[in-house]
Amino acid sequence: MKRNNVIIGSVGILAAAALFVVSPWKSTDSEGTYTKESFSSLTEKSANDAKLWMERRYLNPETGERISQKELKKISADVAQMAKSRAVTFVEQGPDNIGGRTRAIQVDVTNNDIIWAGGVSGGLFKSMNGANTWERVESYGLVADPFISSMCQFTNGTLFVATGSNDESWSGNGVWYTQDQGASWTLVPGTDGFSSGRVTEIVAPENGTTLWMTSPTGLKKWNFGDASLTSVTTGNGGCNALACSPNGKVIVCAIGSNKTYVSSDFGATFVDRSGLTAGVVPTGSGRYEYAVSQTTNASGNYSIYVARTQANLTGMNVSHDSGNTWSQFVGSSGTSSNLNIYNDQGTYNSVLTVTPQNTNKILIGGIDVWKWEQTTSNPPAGGFEKLSQWFLSPTSAQYVHADNHEFKWDGTKLYIGNDGGIGVSYNPEVSFYPANRGYNVTQFYGIAFDRNGAVMGGTQDNGTLYNDHSLSTFKEFTQVSGGDGFQCEISFYNPKVLFATVYYGDARRSGDGGQTFESFVPNLPASYDAIGTSGSPFHPFNTRIFLAEYYDLNSEDSVVFIPDANYATGDEILVPSRASGDSISYTLTAPLYYDDTLNYEPSLTVTETGIVNEITGQTVYLDLYSWVHLGTSGSGLVPPLVGDSLLVDLETGTDTMLVESLFTYDHYYGQNSASMDIYDMGIDSVVYNIAWNNVTVQDPYQSWYFMYVNANGGELWGTRNALRLSAPDQQWGIVAQGIGGGTFNNIDVEFSKDLNHIYIATGGGTVTRLDGLGSVYTSNPTFMEDAFYHDVTGTSTPPNATTTTNLTPGGGVEGIAVNPSNPDDVLFLHGFASVRMRRSLNATSATPSYTPITITSSPGTYDAIIDRDDSQILVVGTSHGVFVTEDGGTTWEDGSQGFPGTPVYEVRQSWRTWDEGNFRPGEIYVGTFGRGIWSTSSYLSTNDNNPTDNNGASIDEFDTNLFPYPNPTTAGTSLSFELANVSDVTIQVYNLSGRLVKSINKKNLSQGTQIVDIEGADLATGTYVVKLFAGAQQATTKFVKM
Repeated sequence: MKRNNVIIGSVGILAAAALFVVSPWKSTDSEGTYTKESFSSLTEKSANDAKLWMERRYLNPETGERISQKELKKISADVAQMAKSRAVTFVEQGPDNIGGRTRAIQVDVTNNDIIWAGGVSGGLFKSMNGANTWERVESYGLVADPFISSMCQFTNGTLFVATGSNDESWSGNGVWYTQDQGASWTLVPGTDGFSSGRVTEIVAPENGTTLWMTSPTGLKKWNFGDASLTSVTTGNGGCNALACSPNGKVIVCAIGSNKTYVSSDFGATFVDRSGLTAGVVPTGSGRYEYAVSQTTNASGNYSIYVARTQANLTGMNVSHDSGNTWSQFVGSSGTSSNLNIYNDQGTYNSVLTVTPQNTNKILIGGIDVWKWEQTTSNPPAGGFEKLSQWFLSPTSAQYVHADNHEFKWDGTKLYIGNDGGIGVSYNPEVSFYPANRGYNVTQFYGIAFDRNGAVMGGTQDNGTLYNDHSLSTFKEFTQVSGGDGFQCEISFYNPKVLFATVYYGDARRSGDGGQTFESFVPNLPASYDAIGTSGSPFHPFNTRIFLAEYYDLNSEDSVVFIPDANYATGDEILVPSRASGDSISYTLTAPLYYDDTLNYEPSLTVTETGIVNEITGQTVYLDLYSWVHLGTSGSGLVPPLVGDSLLVDLETGTDTMLVESLFTYDHYYGQNSASMDIYDMGIDSVVYNIAWNNVTVQDPYQSWYFMYVNANGGELWGTRNALRLSAPDQQWGIVAQGIGGGTFNNIDVEFSKDLNHIYIATGGGTVTRLDGLGSVYTSNPTFMEDAFYHDVTGTSTPPNATTTTNLTPGGGVEGIAVNPSNPDDVLFLHGFASVRMRRSLNATSATPSYTPITITSSPGTYDAIIDRDDSQILVVGTSHGVFVTEDGGTTWEDGSQGFPGTPVYEVRQSWRTWDEGNFRPGEIYVGTFGRGIWSTSSYLSTNDNNPTDNNGASIDEFDTNLFPYPNPTTAGTSLSFELANVSDVTIQVYNLSGRLVKSINKKNLSQGTQIVDIEGADLATGTYVVKLFAGAQQATTKFVKM
């Protein structure tokens, strides 16, 4: 690999023109596997646009005003006091191998094998083995917000964790500390009293007892044990950035409009070192990041560096005399230069650190990791080198995930926090590797599931991830599509068909379970911006797609079955559907006949006349083709005579022929012995694989697939052929127009079970109901006019067979939930509107009525499900986790154990029955924005027609889903399984000689998903058989101890 080396000279204040390239850099790897996107695709759309989308989720849709931090803090406090759900227990689906946005890491000062890390919306994690594996700190989530911004530690082991963010709309709830390795937590007094609750940076000098922190009202400090914070005298305004020397003697911070203030007397006094003259730090840039050397330099002072950014670099400065005088060593640069550190995201991803052994060398984190090393000192000057490349495979030594936010050293070992989670390097100039096993802080926008329990989701900056639970652990995911992932879908009837999205309308389809994808979008008018155009007004940032499927007994579409064997009347045949991987069962009302080998029947043979074409010498068997005499000069006879001119219709087209000579030949016919039908064999005396008849069978597997386009007041494009992979024409069209929307609005489309009622929400107060689309079939000659807007004499005309009705539930509508058993029962989610939810029980009527529903603690509401069996059960995704009611909204419980306080933007239920082929009937899935995908089988049942257990499940048919992970293992393994009922469980482990080597008994385990650990320290290397007994349930599996 070649690296980018840029030499920068300094002449006091350096103009951008002073940049010059010594060695233009080109990567030998033209593309990588991280996101499967070209480098140009990663622009501000994955940071600034994500921020704008997030901000929209925290607006009051009725006033357009942002929800105050005071209100968010009150919601958080109220949620903390709520009852935790006893009815619903969620199980983590993962990922356990992919991280998420991380801005805080701390190497424990008491044991450097202990590493702490915090996701920006995923809470606190701890590693006991140098980041090889991670576990969530459950005790932290019981009291503190999951929005972690910064961490530091006293030498005595007291760990501090700050919450809040300037890049997201959520608030924090102060700074928390633990003195017992995370067993218990205490709030730093006064830190929850800021208007935002946000503390974005904290530092703690070694051997000290003073904590320093940023705040919206200036620099603060807290002497351990004090009852309140102390305000530190600097300039006016909030404190935006902060760093200090290890001993605390030198402290540097950004105040107000990012004026640089420096203390060289342990914080007793601060001096303004900002301005527009030489020797100080310029003000006015959007973000400042400081780094102070870990040791003093050759002059006995600390070296301090600052990076100043807007969208891109505005300049970097250094002081080698503890902040007294400053020199700028590089000016502005951006995306068009070779020094493109930030790629238009300079206020989002920016971090600096001074290397431990060289005060003249720094690492800079932006999109990638860069190095700058000083080579001359008066004035300071040196060169930049790019050390990592985000687009490479994660297995590459030069791979570091995009968007870096945190650097922390353990000696010469570097820990990196970025949008991919945790990275580690023992030598940043040589190699890096990701370290995310167990570190699930992944942010999901949208999720999907299949009938077997596989899950998929679109994530912030980690692509579209898929888990069918077949990898080395139950929670391990694989990336099937890159970039930012948004809404996704998996076909119920054919789980090999997946749909994934990227920003601005870019949607893809896979027919092989995610191994390959191809673009799957409508052919939009030329006047629209191209799909994927960043910032386009035609395409929302969060690409929205929707798939609905139905086994439609009224379907007018059909499949022709051609037999490959003989069938009798009454035989049941399986006919492959064009629209799914399933087969249609059909009982024959008449026999089907087939011959694998058909010989000619001599009694039917006819002697015919052929010709030799004088023009080409071609032999032509005339009765196999249509032919006529050419002109009137020939004989006009049949057969023709020598010298006649003929026009013969060959397979390749009509040809003129001149009869040179005649010959005779046998034309053969075969006959089926049962039906007595005759088959024309031409000049072949034997033919093969002859189907004598066929049958046309109704194809009940139907679907609609939709994609939102932000044109003409909002359009919903649709196709019936999304699951028909071999369809020559996808037949896209506009099913609804003028429905509202916008670049950053949330779009939700929900369906009645029969697809005849479709509810469309686009963020405004009006919901469009589209009726009749489920009864329009592609086999109808007027399908395109019946289903879609079409052109009539130059005018766009509405569909012939559907109608639209505007519903006005009030407020802005973020999401919709439709009762799968009753299309009249619809729940409307209003985000942070004054009324958070409304419900209609007559939604298909001409003028529906709506009832407000009050939700405890009043979080913002985004998505929900109405349980398929009990409409009193609502599971709601909110700004503060998942809320559950079993009485229609009278009382609520917090169901977010495992992901408390984390936003949830999508909730889905596997509502089909066991008899419909659903092996996870009733299971509920939630996509969290910071803690991955979770599911609950609390409302799961397995056989609706033969109830024998608590949920109506047939024990004989219940899939226990016994799964060992990891497998193989070098230590122990864990067993994941499903219980149909509350039951005692016995697990027996046998070696291959049949000897029982371990037995585990568990009493009174609850219904649903369970995990039991099998210790492996006392097991020899080899293969083991595991048997599980739980009442009438039994299951067997194997694992390997290596």
